[in-house]
Amino acid sequence: MADNEWYDSYISNYYGRHYFFLILETGATAVYVERPTRFKIGSFFKVKIARTPEATENMKAQHQVIQLKPMEPLGMVRVEKIAGGHINVYITTIADVISYVETRRGRVAKLFNDKFGTFIDMNNLVQPGEKRVEFEFKSIISPLNKYLSVFVPTNIIGYLRLNVKRVIGFVHSPFRNGGYNVWSSDLKEDAWLPEKFCPGTKDLYGFWIEMTVDDHFDVVEQITVQREDIFVTRLVVDYPEVNIF
Repeated sequence: MADNEWYDSYISNYYGRHYFFLILETGATAVYVERPTRFKIGSFFKVKIARTPEATENMKAQHQVIQLKPMEPLGMVRVEKIAGGHINVYITTIADVISYVETRRGRVAKLFNDKFGTFIDMNNLVQPGEKRVEFEFKSIISPLNKYLSVFVPTNIIGYLRLNVKRVIGFVHSPFRNGGYNVWSSDLKEDAWLPEKFCPGTKDLYGFWIEMTVDDHFDVVEQITVQREDIFVTRLVVDYPEVNIF
């Protein structure tokens, strides 16, 4: 982390005069010394940080806050005090399921948004097939790195429908896990056409199709095969070639 860069953060805990700021971009913790009750737990700040020279291997916070300024909260915050003086900070946000990862508890969803970065559904709360989720989350110590925290959903609030649009595209190659890759001039990247939305009577390789695509570039309903090519196409050594004049 660059010492002279501003990072988004929130106060995740405090002990005496020590406030602990969780850096959203990296999951690292930085400490700031101030009088008790100066700041509220769960408050958001932009911070500049530096390595703490006297930090030992046993200290989770290896950085210190050297400059800070308040920022608008990035989500609704709920603070819970539990036995032993511990504090849990819960934040509400919306994120998209981007993939699935293998953990000790099995295969779970990996989510992402631009505000907080990545979330790992350690408790396997997200229902299969859902793509956009509103939920509460908290930070826990990473099972892979004791100096970092990861964000974990703790309560599902609801599921949201992704935006969809109807476009025309060209089926140009098989997808590695089944189905097809589809190119369209209306999309930033190739769409994925699952086999369940393909007509069972023909191989779509090299065909133009009309399809409904969501924000993840996944085809989400039955397609329509175009009777005529939008541009002249042919298969060259089993690879589709499109001639655009």
